[in-house]
Amino acid sequence: MEMQVTELNGRNEVDRESGSLIMYRRFQVQRPGGSPHVVEVEVTESGTPQAETCDCRGFRFRRSCSHIDAVYGAGVLTCDWE
Repeated sequence: MEMQVTELNGRNEVDRESGSLIMYRRFQVQRPGGSPHVVEVEVTESGTPQAETCDCRGFRFRRSCSHIDAVYGAGVLTCDWE
């Protein structure tokens, strides 16, 4: 069953130690008929994903989940730096 991935508003921060820009991309991920979950992906200035989080119970226990896999599988992780 394919999950729907929708990008939400993210945020940008400057890393205090290195001074580099870090983008936090946020996505809503939902199975048809299921509850939505929010995945946040930390992306470096060069466009490389560094860390992911999800608000689901599976992520809290295993530190990975199918919602994060769905974000990567959807091909939505492209970076536009302003």
